[in-house]
Amino acid sequence: ILNNYARKKNILKDADPIRLTVRRAGSTKNLSIKPTKACAFRIELGHADNVNSYADGGRIMVTRGMINFVTSDTELAYVIAREVAHNALRHPARLKSVNTANDLINALKPLYPSTGAESRTSDLPVVPKEMDVLADRLALHMLKRAGYNITHAAAFWERLAKDYPKGVTSAHTAQHPETEYRLAAINKTI
Repeated sequence: ILNNYARKKNILKDADPIRLTVRRAGSTKNLSIKPTKACAFRIELGHADNVNSYADGGRIMVTRGMINFVTSDTELAYVIAREVAHNALRHPARLKSVNTANDLINALKPLYPSTGAESRTSDLPVVPKEMDVLADRLALHMLKRAGYNITHAAAFWERLAKDYPKGVTSAHTAQHPETEYRLAAINKTI
């Protein structure tokens, strides 16, 4: 809807760049970002220590546990791009998990979520390996186009699966258990 509105009103045609100042690790960097038409998915922080991320078709949530697990901005980009891909490919709707993911994201949004809210992750369906591979491939293409180094993506997902295997029900691999299949497809895509 927004893209159609923007196209009709030429909102982005001659838009001025957005200027941001980012401070990280004691250094400051000035950025100038030219607006472009894109998917608009809100990204939120989940106040839970489980190592996971979620997509509900319109939003993405990355948990505090996942933020602590990643070792770089690039690894965080791998996670976010994959959730963007799931949303763009309408996987939550196809899995009929929109309401469950929406409820889970809402439960983890408060600064102090109710006890055990992250355990509701097990209410989400396991993502079929074909859907996972499509999300991985699209995410890698988006990351490459955005200028990220994708050569270590497989190693990241392999490390995640090793440290948090599918038996950890509130972790990412529980909903995405076909690690070997995904890694082969990721390596082929790269």
